[in-house]
Amino acid sequence: MTELAQHLSQVRHRSIVGRVEERELFRAAIADGAPPLSIFWIHGPGGIGKTTLLSAFDADARDRGFVSAMLSSDEMDPAPAAWRATVERAFAGRPTSLTAIFADACEKRPGIDAWVLKELVPSFRADRVVVALSSRDPPPIALRADPAYSPALRVVSLRNMSPEESASLLAARGVAESSFRAAHDATYGHPLGLALLGDLLKEGRPIDELLASPDLIRAILTTFVETVPSPRHREALEIAAHVLTTDEGLLRALFGDEAGPLFAWMRNLSFMRPTAEGIVPHDLARDVLDADLFWRDRARYSEMHSRVRKVIVDRILSAPPSRRMHAFRDLVFMHRRSSLYAKFTTWFNEKTFALTEVSEADRPALVDLARRVDGEACAELVAFWLERQRAAFRVFRNVTNGALEGLTCLLTLDDALLAAGAERDPAIREVTRFVERAAPRREGEVILLLRWTLIDGAPHQITPHTDAIAVMNGAAWLTTPKLAWAFMLTPRPDIWAPLWTYLDFASCNARFTLDDLTYEVFGHDFRAVTREMWLERMEQRELDAAPVVEPAALPPPRLALSMDDFSEAVRAFLRDFTRPSALAKSPLARCRFVERCSAADKPEEAIRDRVLGIARELRDDPRTEKLYRALELTYLKPAPTQEIAADRLGLPFSTYRRHLTNAVRHVTERLWDLEVS
Repeated sequence: MTELAQHLSQVRHRSIVGRVEERELFRAAIADGAPPLSIFWIHGPGGIGKTTLLSAFDADARDRGFVSAMLSSDEMDPAPAAWRATVERAFAGRPTSLTAIFADACEKRPGIDAWVLKELVPSFRADRVVVALSSRDPPPIALRADPAYSPALRVVSLRNMSPEESASLLAARGVAESSFRAAHDATYGHPLGLALLGDLLKEGRPIDELLASPDLIRAILTTFVETVPSPRHREALEIAAHVLTTDEGLLRALFGDEAGPLFAWMRNLSFMRPTAEGIVPHDLARDVLDADLFWRDRARYSEMHSRVRKVIVDRILSAPPSRRMHAFRDLVFMHRRSSLYAKFTTWFNEKTFALTEVSEADRPALVDLARRVDGEACAELVAFWLERQRAAFRVFRNVTNGALEGLTCLLTLDDALLAAGAERDPAIREVTRFVERAAPRREGEVILLLRWTLIDGAPHQITPHTDAIAVMNGAAWLTTPKLAWAFMLTPRPDIWAPLWTYLDFASCNARFTLDDLTYEVFGHDFRAVTREMWLERMEQRELDAAPVVEPAALPPPRLALSMDDFSEAVRAFLRDFTRPSALAKSPLARCRFVERCSAADKPEEAIRDRVLGIARELRDDPRTEKLYRALELTYLKPAPTQEIAADRLGLPFSTYRRHLTNAVRHVTERLWDLEVS
């Protein structure tokens, strides 16, 4: 290196923040006693920090005495001869017993990864070789399956930075501490987005102004999408950024026979993540794609919104009852531009609970929860309605331990239930009086009443449960036959009134007191403002980003499990594999990969299915069938003791234990790949 090059390298090295786990993993590979070959495959969307991490690896390798060469697909001649010449220049006249090769942006030079591993690495006369390759794409299947290289392969899926890491990056760029949290929230911790925004914040411009800047949007957008094959592909990408999830069926309703190729193209983009319901873009990519279209062509943006929305509404109306709530989630997401609605939702990011039906065994626990949250009179009324309309209740269960977090009750009231309820429940009396004064029901018409939302530890507050309640209510409003009125109650109109007003629910000037809490009633007449008219009103509000009020703040998002915690959770899950009650409490139930499973509504079953699928892969491969047998007799169909398992396998106990350790490691790594890919 020249003195200037060395100085620039040191400056870059000192500016690196975060990525502690990734760097520790690499340092272990270059430490004394490490294996002779280590391969790192770093992947993630554009701007996530792959090149920066490679430069950190390079600096760490040089500090340990490795001779290194950096192959940059952005800067090099595409011919393999040029790649070899670069390596030879880097190694000229220097001992190469410790060798490190780094190849950046491999997706731009198809074949460079194969050339490095198949041509370059075997040619070295070195005691130890470390290879690190970066790409927007995960490693190819051929590399994962190669018996020579797969044991040495470590896959690093880069994620966004934490709030603390974002603060460190912004501080290093001279940004005022007062802007740290807003900048992190605006960019979701995306490193390049933070860097670009941070440079502009140093100029003293307001952050809201910067986030609407077309220059900033364009700069971030190019990190995700450099080229688009056609205007049709661009349109499909804009739709994917606008909706909650994109599947081929949605595209088929909008593009006809072009849907298949368009979906196949999008699902292979580095910033697209597969889920159980379709593909989802990186959060920052979603934001900048949507903002770019809105800035460039608001008329086309509104037209696209209407076309997509019609497909979503048609899906809700045609969905079977078991799918209506899921279909309505997509319609809720149409409010994403509304800064008011955003205050009342987590946009379905919180998956710490499940909304389930009520069993007879739940009854005492629900009554007790009502007593703790709202008092004795509330508990008596919950018992009353559980006896008469248990189907109206849903419970929030913690997906980790099965604990009851709360309940919600959406009553469907006909003549008989209104008459019975009016004698016992002051809410029914006030609703009945209001309806008789305002617009009496006709024969056969029903009333929907959101009677309770009781969350243990957070009574009448905004919590992540808000998402599920909004979806449950909205799906019922659109699909309940002969619906006359829908009502909602709250003892905290200071919090909830702005949302009810936004949703076209007006105060009924009806109140009642129960257990020292005074409730206010809000209602909507679906005969005066029909479903069709209500949907039209909501469409206009969906496109209006102007804030109306400043509601309470939402809780912080849930963090993902670390690799160590994930590994321990897998081991615990395997130990409890034949105990369903214990599996329901596994921390794995909170992980992202479970959401992508077909049985995601039953996390323990989804994880069991995944584990059994991985086990079958071991069983069906002659090279790993011995690992499967150890796994089967220890966890899947366990023998009484491990000693008996080893005896049944005809193996020395130490060999059996080695096979079992390798089998558990394989299961853990496959599940981790699903979690981070």
